[in-house]
Amino acid sequence: MTLFLPETPKVAFAASLGGNGLTKTTSGNQNLIYKDVLTNVGGAYNAETGIFTAPIRGVYYIRFTANGPTDFPMSAVLYKNSDSIQLIVHEQPSGEGSDTASNGAALMLEAGDTLSLQLWHNTQIWDNSNHHSTFSGFLLYSIRTTDTNAAPLPAPPHVNQRITLRQVSDGERPSTRPRGVRRCASFCYPPTSSPSGIFTAPVRGVYYIRFTANAPNDFPMSAVLYKNSDSIQLIVHEQPSGEGSDTASNGAALMLEAGDTLSLQLWHNTQIWDNSNHHSTFSGFLPSRHLQRLPALPHVK
Repeated sequence: MTLFLPETPKVAFAASLGGNGLTKTTSGNQNLIYKDVLTNVGGAYNAETGIFTAPIRGVYYIRFTANGPTDFPMSAVLYKNSDSIQLIVHEQPSGEGSDTASNGAALMLEAGDTLSLQLWHNTQIWDNSNHHSTFSGFLLYSIRTTDTNAAPLPAPPHVNQRITLRQVSDGERPSTRPRGVRRCASFCYPPTSSPSGIFTAPVRGVYYIRFTANAPNDFPMSAVLYKNSDSIQLIVHEQPSGEGSDTASNGAALMLEAGDTLSLQLWHNTQIWDNSNHHSTFSGFLPSRHLQRLPALPHVK
């Protein structure tokens, strides 16, 4: 008997707000419709509504970027199914000039789940034909519900994590001490110990890792990515710049051996901030089949 497996659809989209100027609301939240489509493989993004609909159950990598003048609050808030906040970019005024901020994560979605961005009440966002403010994503891998009696097909482990800092109240001043990880919001393979905030690579391979930090501008901000607790891989670090708040992120494709660990530290005399809306995040995934060690070449004299 020949076994036919359904083909996994190819899904990738990227769109910009477009237009030529400011979008601002002072009378309630406003849906953001990214009309200038750059990519829409699979047609899962609707440029008329600004809504992405997951065609199948799986893990999707989603990222968005917001730009705006710094004389007024800026926001872009990612909602799932129109009611559950997944991620946020939100900055307070900091004087003259403009700023750009982004956030993103690997998200577990069911078929039919929707993602869209909103502009919060009394905030603004800006774009033009150069695509400052964008919304994009792609399917990393599908996760199918299989017959429990059927033998599993051999496959590399699916790895995906999204972690946010411990929830604090909106009015609480950020601490200069490292905060613990609040929860591991979604993963397909358990490579992370949620209470410790440590990601452990289950197999040798190239992983894409990204983290975002948010904090008020009145004190230094940091988030420093360490491998095996001692080797600095990447950093976000900003000096005080007055009033308001800021968001910064960093990321890279990193080669990890099985058992290598990644964790974030808050440097001495710095701060970071988060609440239940997920301003400060730690995310990563294994984008392709893991790499096996090749046998050593014979010594030739």
